Amino acid sequence: MKYQLERIADIFDEAEPMFRAHYKEVYSENEPPFSPDIETYEQMCENNRFRAYTARSDDGILVGYCFFFLARKLRSKECVNAHQDSFYISKDNRGFGEEFLSWCDEDLRKKGVTSSYQYVKDSCDFSPMLNRLGYEYVEKVYCRRLN
Repeated sequence: MKYQLERIADIFDEAEPMFRAHYKEVYSENEPPFSPDIETYEQMCENNRFRAYTARSDDGILVGYCFFFLARKLRSKECVNAHQDSFYISKDNRGFGEEFLSWCDEDLRKKGVTSSYQYVKDSCDFSPMLNRLGYEYVEKVYCRRLN
């Protein structure tokens, strides 16, 4: 398996079927429709506020991704947090998630990120893996749809 940083605009067409499979697997029917804002992702990349990591098979086929938003912690300016936007591995290729996420975290650390946050949907709970990697449970998040 090969892990690397890529530009989301460069991989979007190739990854779109995987994005749709991910959305269908983990999001409820109450979610808004799948319609990614590629322009905003790209602007964030240009401003060093977004990182798109990919996992590719030995023959170069995209089999997984982990995307992060980067933000300086406003109450502690020395801290830069990486907030996972999406973490997905195609169903046929699962089993290397710990290695991939560890690789992503190490690259983030090298870039000056001080904390990595992973968001876990109840419908797709991978918290046992996060615990094995040294992540700590820190909060619950609730969502109320306003429209």
